[in-house]
Amino acid sequence: MRSHPSTISRLVKGGGFAVGFVLVVLLLVAFRVPRGNGHAGSDVIMVSQPTGELSVAPTGAFISTTNLEPGGSNVGRFTIANQTGKALRVSLHALPDQPELDGVLHVRITAGMRVLYRGRLRGLRRGTGRDLVLPVHGHATLRFRVWLPAGIGRAYEGQVETIPIELRARTAGGSHA
Repeated sequence: MRSHPSTISRLVKGGGFAVGFVLVVLLLVAFRVPRGNGHAGSDVIMVSQPTGELSVAPTGAFISTTNLEPGGSNVGRFTIANQTGKALRVSLHALPDQPELDGVLHVRITAGMRVLYRGRLRGLRRGTGRDLVLPVHGHATLRFRVWLPAGIGRAYEGQVETIPIELRARTAGGSHA
């Protein structure tokens, strides 16, 4: 003898299926990957390193930005201290591992209210142009801002660049420390 499912049993099974289906749809909507704009930004890492004459804190990456796009920026800083017995003139130079962002990535470096550099990464390869004078055992906090200006086209897309910042020190009298 064969039994037929009751109406209540069919309703319970159908209701359970509907509730399960709704939960699955809600989970898919809640955890979906947001829609992108179809453009990959740039990853930019700026790195500080000490020298014999200058201590640096912190050392290593002081700016690490992913997916930097036109109109976007990031900031970072590190502090340098004169470890010598003489006043030092300090200049900064970018040593990027690749040239792709040289013409599009902009950099601004300040020490207090003084602007040491403002321009494209390409120019920072040659140095800040303005030296920072550190007295004996003096220190200064260097603040960096990097950005991609709006309207630069797509040369920045997908670039990954590590940019060590080299500190060059010479005695304030002119010779290297």
